[in-house]
Parts: sequence; C-alpha cells; structure tokens
Amino acid sequence: MHPNCTRILICCVGRETVSSAADAKLYRINWTEPSQFLQVAKSTKIRLTMKSPAPKTNWNKVLEEQWGHPLTHESGHALAAILQGIPCYGIYWKKGVGTGKFCALSPDPTEYDRKYFVFLAAGSAAELLTYGSYDEDAARSDRVPFERSDAPSYEEAVKEAQELLSQNKRTLKRLVSMLKATCLRADLNISSLPERGMDGTEDRFNELMPEADLREAIARK
Repeated sequence: MHPNCTRILICCVGRETVSSAADAKLYRINWTEPSQFLQVAKSTKIRLTMKSPAPKTNWNKVLEEQWGHPLTHESGHALAAILQGIPCYGIYWKKGVGTGKFCALSPDPTEYDRKYFVFLAAGSAAELLTYGSYDEDAARSDRVPFERSDAPSYEEAVKEAQELLSQNKRTLKRLVSMLKATCLRADLNISSLPERGMDGTEDRFNELMPEADLREAIARK
C-alpha cells in the first residue's frame, strides 16, 4: 500500500447492515486526493467511517499527577538546606521493600537549631507556594522533631520557610523541572537511575540529582 493511502471500512447505508468485517467493502483512499471520498460515496451510496488513532499519552501530565507534589516537596528541602548552609547530598529515591520514597539526603543534625527546623518545614512550604496546599502524610516524618520541647510550632516554621523560598521561587521551579526531566528520561522508571549507597547505612538510593548538580542549579541566577 502506498504510504499516502489508508484502508477505510465502508459500512452500507439503508436497510442492509454489515454483519461482519468480511461483509464490508474495503477501499484504499489516497489522502492526497480528498475528492475520492465523494466519488466513492456517490458511486456506492455508502458511509465512510474511520477508527480514530489512540490518543498519545501525555507523560508530562502523568508525571505531574503522580509525583508533582513529592518532587516539589524534596526540592523545597534541598533548596532550604543549601541556602542556609546545611549539608545536603542531593535528591534521591530511597529504595524500600515493595516501594520507596523521594528524599533530600542530609545528615542528622548535631543540634536542632532554628535553621534546621526551617529546613524540615521547607518541603511543605514549597508545596504551599506551588499548589496552595501541602500533603499532610508527606509531612508526617518532618513533624517528628517538632515534638521536642524547644521546637517552634510546625506551622510557624512552614511560614518562615515560605518566606525563604518565595525569595528563590525561580530556583525552586528550576529544581522541580530538572527532577521531572530526569524522571522522563528514565521513562518514569526510577529504579533504572544510578544507584548509590550511603556511609553508615545499608540503604540504597537511586540518584535523581547529585549534590554537584543541585549546587550548580541553585548558584545559577
């Protein structure tokens, strides 16, 4: 068949109906000559029907629906860490049994100061800046240190983190875009990304954004 031709299923009009594909007439219509549609229709008194091609999957939409919030959340943590001088080794996918989670890797603090509480709340703050709300479940582990007697309230820290991130909103958006691009290049198969270990733990991590790339992206204006 010529590349400019396609097969069109012809269904009879009137009292007779097509009971099977074998009963239907099959014509080859040249797309470069649309007038043939009318010629065929007039000469055979039939109706031309064509099955539409399946719509293409919008992977950007799928990615946003599945991982938009968590990628924004971890970008907020990583950005707040670097801006405040807190060590951050990058953004990773932490492997788990049957599942896993995104994380901005940072060592446990030697002391819980104000900056660290802002860092913990920055994930929720980033979601608020981007979506107007944040995922309560995603903030569950971030909230644990706020149970300390010397800790500020979580919402107070979120507000402070919002102020910090709002001054760097373009950078936050850049980090999220870079993470999404990495996921798309991997066909949303996070386990195919480079795998890393971490000193002092047997946990394994898939690398979305190493520390060098994180710092370079934040340094750009």
